[in-house]
Amino acid sequence: MQSRPELHHIPGERGWPLIGHLPALIKDNFGFTRRMVETYGPVYRCRGMFGDQVVAVGHEAAAAVLGDRGDVWSAEQGLGPFFAEIFPETLMVLDGAVHRRHRRIMQAAFGLPALRRYLPRVKRALAAGIADWGGEMDVYRAHRALTLTLADQIFLGLDDHPDRARISRALVHMVASTAGVIRRPLPFTRMRRGQVGRRQVRAVLRPMIAARRAADDPGDDLLGLLVGARDEDGDRFTDDEVVNHIAFMWLAAHDTLTTAFSALCDHLARQPGWQARLRDAVADADGARGEDPALAGIPLVDQAFKEALRLQSPVGSIPRVALKATTLGGYDMPAGTPVFVNIVATHRDPDVWPDPDRFDPARFGPDAPPRPRFSWIPYGSGPHTCLGARHAAMIARVHVGELLRRFEWTPLTDAPPRWTVVPINRPRGGVRLKLTPRG
Repeated sequence: MQSRPELHHIPGERGWPLIGHLPALIKDNFGFTRRMVETYGPVYRCRGMFGDQVVAVGHEAAAAVLGDRGDVWSAEQGLGPFFAEIFPETLMVLDGAVHRRHRRIMQAAFGLPALRRYLPRVKRALAAGIADWGGEMDVYRAHRALTLTLADQIFLGLDDHPDRARISRALVHMVASTAGVIRRPLPFTRMRRGQVGRRQVRAVLRPMIAARRAADDPGDDLLGLLVGARDEDGDRFTDDEVVNHIAFMWLAAHDTLTTAFSALCDHLARQPGWQARLRDAVADADGARGEDPALAGIPLVDQAFKEALRLQSPVGSIPRVALKATTLGGYDMPAGTPVFVNIVATHRDPDVWPDPDRFDPARFGPDAPPRPRFSWIPYGSGPHTCLGARHAAMIARVHVGELLRRFEWTPLTDAPPRWTVVPINRPRGGVRLKLTPRG
């Protein structure tokens, strides 16, 4: 781990020899972060995977870092060490004009017309995926299987592809490599398996992309939408750019939706009053006329989904690196300073979120008091805000609606799951619930 004497003026701790604070960050990220904030303030120094780093907590620090347009804080240098080797040239690891170009093209694949087009595919996949659910089950494990199938079908269109299982395994290896401690592709390491997986995915997707380009209609899955996406000047992605983006979106859809759906199910199991209110809201939406509620929105479901993302944000922090000397939280930050904006602690700031550990969807209701813009950042914020937020909300309305129509569910344990946020937020021991079919 690299020691950075130029950061020693920032209050904090060095941690254990060699391993720094890695054990605490992995075991109880929020507990560790809360202690550090109470001791040193919302901007402090600790030691992570790559050595000395600065952690920033709260909406003010998040606004300063995430709100920057790439003049001071670099997403490419911040996320590159984790993603660029396996997921190159994706929106998360691009800066400046290149990032803006990719984002302009990508917006066409996530606009309302695109979502409307593949909504029927989403409904079919989700309904089939939960057809055999019920009884006592680990909904986290079940959601991992469900979102894996969902990503295969609505992103890649692999419904009947002969290599579907192999490609899914390859993508899983690519995802796992981003959290590997050993960052070189040595034999038997996660990074090596991730590189092999990337080559396998590219070998399958390149001919698929060529076939989509040659067709009159590139298709109603996300791969087809990316192939057909154009910005206002007619610019489009190259084949390799499509491969890079679709692989990273597969990662985002699979892991993040698994976490969000599992957390929401657990909260609704422990608060049956909210579960009943959401069920009534879904029934009311089913009887409404006009735009499909999965697109138009189901306010109470949207509020509950946002509250689940606040309490169990799939990603624990967002890294950036200072491109030039600046200040943050009153401290000088030399060029090259790595800063991690901590989402978990920002989402539980008691000055913004009263009784922050309580599940309360009304925080996002129409009568809720206004809050600072950068206080809720599960999709990031600023120029790098995730374009998939609308896509995730649509899938959530469909999935949560299906569950509420079919089941009532209760927890199998008195204590809620313990969540670990490194490398991605997941529950230790799963989320054990009992799903009882309605009627």
